[in-house]
Amino acid sequence: GHENHGEYGYCDANCQVIIPDQFRNVDDFHNGLAAAQNNDALWGFIDKTGCWVIQPQFSIYPTAFEGSYSLVKDKSGCKYFMNKQGDFIWKDPNPNESKNVRTFMSTGFAVWSYDGGRKNYLIDSSFKKTALISEDIPFGSGEVVDYNNQYFQWKWNHVGHINRIIDWKGNTLLEFGGDAI
Repeated sequence: GHENHGEYGYCDANCQVIIPDQFRNVDDFHNGLAAAQNNDALWGFIDKTGCWVIQPQFSIYPTAFEGSYSLVKDKSGCKYFMNKQGDFIWKDPNPNESKNVRTFMSTGFAVWSYDGGRKNYLIDSSFKKTALISEDIPFGSGEVVDYNNQYFQWKWNHVGHINRIIDWKGNTLLEFGGDAI
């Protein structure tokens, strides 16, 4: 994007204007859509022609479409995953608890952390598999590296690089790795 009198638009690599300055704020394109803010300070998503695909309705900046979903927040503060058609797919099951949310990672899982990181829910991108890990996962410190219908492998990226095999009920079945073998 580029700036002109407080409004933003987009240029191509040759500095030719492809979307005129008309937005209060814009983000980069991800998977064909970009978050854009209208003059009423509401966020929505535009396509590469500058047309609204998802009408401006969010007062808080939404995340980019990582894969097929964006993380959005409604006026009451409840968080949702929204698809590219603007449908709310997954609603935060505990909207009143403070938390961090990590959107879908490369392996197709999102992490919702509650209670200061002591409760962590994994949600797969089909929204059919969820698991609770009831222990501290420092925010951003781990990821699902493999999974099947019975269990998943969680790799912690801090002290000792511990790996755990955890069933979908949240029970640790096996732990391996670490500094000392």
